[in-house]
Amino acid sequence: GFNHQVQWGGYPIKPYTEKETGRLISNFGNDFKTYLNVVTGVSLNTKGGLALDGVPLNEAWNRSGNHLGTVDFATEINFKHFDLFMYRQSIYEDGSLFFLNNINDGLFGLSLSRKNIHKGITKVCFEYLNTTNQGGSRYVDDISQLRGNDNYFNNGIYENAWTYNKNVLGTPLMTQLNQINNGLISKYIISDLPNSYIINNRIQGYNISISGKVQKMNFTAKVLWSYNLGLYGTPFSANQFSFLQQINYQLPKYTLVSSLSVDKGDLYANNLGCYFGIRRTLF
Repeated sequence: GFNHQVQWGGYPIKPYTEKETGRLISNFGNDFKTYLNVVTGVSLNTKGGLALDGVPLNEAWNRSGNHLGTVDFATEINFKHFDLFMYRQSIYEDGSLFFLNNINDGLFGLSLSRKNIHKGITKVCFEYLNTTNQGGSRYVDDISQLRGNDNYFNNGIYENAWTYNKNVLGTPLMTQLNQINNGLISKYIISDLPNSYIINNRIQGYNISISGKVQKMNFTAKVLWSYNLGLYGTPFSANQFSFLQQINYQLPKYTLVSSLSVDKGDLYANNLGCYFGIRRTLF
C-alpha cells in the first residue's frame, strides 16, 4: 500500500515579506495548476525556483504544499483458532525514504485475534513506533546520504503544521507546544515557537492492547510507554506512561459503560480521569 497526503492552499497566519525576494506573501496557491502540482508531487525547483511568480520561495525551491505519507506492508495468516496480522508502515516527507536514510523509522504492528471465543481474551495487539531517525540530523539537498532532519509534520510556511483544531493528525504521540508540560518549556527555552508547532516528533513508543469478554462484560486495556526526544533543533528527554481501561456491561435494554485513564511522566502533567455512563439503543 501507498498513501499520500498534502496540506495546501489557504493563507499564512500573518502576511509576510520574503527577505530574499521582497515579495509580500498573503496567500498560497489554490488554482488548478497548483492542484495538479500537489497531486503529482512534481518538483517546482526544476522549473526555475526563484523565477516562479506568485509562489512562496519555500515552495519554489521544493513543492507546492506540505506533503507526507507512508508506504505500507501487511500480511494476515489465518489459522484454525486465531488470525495473525502483521504490518509495517514506513514514513516519508521528502527524499529520505527514497534513499533509505530514514528506513529505521515507522510503525510495526502485530495483532492476534482468537476465533469463536465466548469468554476470555479475544484480541492482543502490540505496536512499536520509531520516529527518532528522520534521515539524520543534517539536510544537504545535493548529497543523498545527508537528506535528513525531516522534522516530521512541521513545515516552513504552513505554521499550523499537520494539525486540525489544535490536534495533531495521524498519530497522537507527536505533540504540539501547547500540549506539553510547562516544566519542559521553561527548562529548554522553547516558548518562542508558535503554540501549534509540533515540538515533539522524535519518539519511541510501545503500545499493548488487550480485549476480551466475561459473560455479559466486555473489556479493553491499553498500556502505552513512550520515550520523547523533542526535535533535532530543540532536543529534550521525557518519558511518558499512559493507561486506559474500558469496561462495558450488557443489561437487557441498557449498557453500563465505564473507563479509567492515567497519564504519568515528564511530557504531560500527571492526569487521572474516569467516566461512567448508561447507554440505550433505540433502533
